[in-house]
Amino acid sequence: AAAAKAAAAAAATAEWIVFNRPHHALNAAHAGTLMALGLHGHLRALAMTKVFDYLSVGHALTTLGVLLGVAASHVGTMDAGVTKLLAIHVPAMQPAASTDLEV
Repeated sequence: AAAAKAAAAAAATAEWIVFNRPHHALNAAHAGTLMALGLHGHLRALAMTKVFDYLSVGHALTTLGVLLGVAASHVGTMDAGVTKLLAIHVPAMQPAASTDLEV
């Protein structure tokens, strides 16, 4: 809740998001912050390479927060990169005859 309040109050740049990433291990609080930033549209500034960095760690809550945040930030933009990112991670967006992807 605090992250949502902070995200609404200030504009977060990509540099601010990357700078405030925990140094040791990702945690639920940071995952919630990322989702809140995405709900307020701030993850649109984050490059796909940085999104991949968050997803490649394998922390389940951070993956969920980043995917939901990126999706919320890009609602209505028809961004092909975001569509491809979500199609890989969301099984409902894959064709019925496709094989399971281990991501």
